[in-house]
Amino acid sequence: MKIIGSICASMATCMALTSAPAHADMAQDAVDQINQIRKQKGRKALTVNPALTAAAQKHADELAKRGYGTKMTSGGHFGKNGSTHLERLKREGYKACTAVENVGWGQKTASGVVNEWMNSKGHSTNLMHRKTRDIGVGFAPPKTWIMVGAKPC
Repeated sequence: MKIIGSICASMATCMALTSAPAHADMAQDAVDQINQIRKQKGRKALTVNPALTAAAQKHADELAKRGYGTKMTSGGHFGKNGSTHLERLKREGYKACTAVENVGWGQKTASGVVNEWMNSKGHSTNLMHRKTRDIGVGFAPPKTWIMVGAKPC
């Protein structure tokens, strides 16, 4: 029985390690689509920033763990401890003078979440925000997305 437990623990570790790049690819796909839309609308492309990406991914992971979109129906912009996107960016070492955040749940693909955000006035305003310069996107299975756009001070 100990051997089976060891194998299962190892497989879980292996699955986590092999699925992380796929999640990063999905997040990058969302960034690419957002930048393509920004270009079409005469906006500058946003630069992927590691601090924004870390903040977005950690928040997506937390929301997925808490059941956002299933048992948790609101409050997606707030962390478990009540944190805001500005506080999460600061925690990652990014001092933002301008910051916006989009939360998405239920979309299984980057194009699905980007299309939904573009069809929502508030979300699309955030994606096209003229003052943002950097971007970070996080994706947590099964279907939780976070986009943070910001400009440093």
